Amino acid sequence: MNDQIISGIGITCGHFQHVRHDPPWTVREWVTTDLGRKQHLGMQLNCKKCDREEPVDAIGAS
Repeated sequence: MNDQIISGIGITCGHFQHVRHDPPWTVREWVTTDLGRKQHLGMQLNCKKCDREEPVDAIGAS
């Protein structure tokens, strides 16, 4: 299985989000190259943690 993880992305709501390319369930081939990632800088992501009304994430939180 090809499961490439881009390190957590901080989004403006204060949550972190991993973006994966995990075919066939999630196809985001752009995360597999530097150019693809650079082309998606500033892309808006839906925050599922906000949908669940979770508190913001903090670095080093356990």
